[in-house]
Amino acid sequence: MPRNYDQLEQQVLRASKQALADGRTDVADHLLYALEALDLDAEGPALKSACQSIPGERKARPQRH
Repeated sequence: MPRNYDQLEQQVLRASKQALADGRTDVADHLLYALEALDLDAEGPALKSACQSIPGERKARPQRH
């Protein structure tokens, strides 16, 4: 089945950035987990952008557990 989550990933990314802007790091953390679930290979631009949006995490890559 082809992967086609681009629009949903973008919506979650926007919500994550808004949560950070509002000081809701707890919510942003949950949304980051959602992006990880959407991007199982941790290679998509939305997940990378979300990681770069986290203050102090400019060079961080998603960690797989």
